[in-house]
Amino acid sequence: MTALWSEQTLLDALVVLEELVSHVRAEGVPAQVRLSYRGANRVHIEVDDERAEAVPLGADVGAVLIRHLARGSGAERHRGHTTFWADVSLVPRHIPAKLPGVRAVAPFEPDGKWSRN
Repeated sequence: MTALWSEQTLLDALVVLEELVSHVRAEGVPAQVRLSYRGANRVHIEVDDERAEAVPLGADVGAVLIRHLARGSGAERHRGHTTFWADVSLVPRHIPAKLPGVRAVAPFEPDGKWSRN
């Protein structure tokens, strides 16, 4: 699987999946998970929350991670349950050399080393 996608993109998808499941399981409710491909470059993750009144994603660390790593995310209310979903790109993210209002010295590599271009 890693031959097709970078380790970074797989980790992004795993973090989003884990955070969605953790959100639903926070109250001890079993979670049903579905993964599907959307085109050649993204995976769609769905996690069902069976609680009568599902708690929306807030501003906690997990929700911030989901919103940062996913192309899109949200919740859909169905009869008797809520489905939390996220679309994660399987194409590596490109970190800009310069962010607005910030001076970047060098891009940070996931292995903990700084690289200079």
